[in-house]
Amino acid sequence: MKRAEELKIRDKLVVVIQSEMGRTPHYNKGKGKDHWSIGSIMFMGAGIRGNRVIGATDERQFLLPVNNKTLTIDEEEGIRTRPEHIHRALRELAGIEDHALSRKFPLKVPEGERLQGLFA
Repeated sequence: MKRAEELKIRDKLVVVIQSEMGRTPHYNKGKGKDHWSIGSIMFMGAGIRGNRVIGATDERQFLLPVNNKTLTIDEEEGIRTRPEHIHRALRELAGIEDHALSRKFPLKVPEGERLQGLFA
């Protein structure tokens, strides 16, 4: 972030830190772990409200549903967030959700599943 400030882009920069996969909560036959679809992601920078955790897994490492309006765990009416939910929120933050390239690569996120308040 210091270098971003030196370059005068800090107020426009969003850093996304994510692994392409998680690891299974159990060991395989070779005493190792396999790929798992659930992992973590961290955001920092302009427009990011920090010091909060959104989402969780159960004791078996399965994703718990999140209310897309409050971003709290909601096992009754919540949605299971997928990469396209995060990508759509990032497009909205960047102001490119209606850009020609965004239209060329549409995301399959129903309007009722848009994550509200993910970014400040």
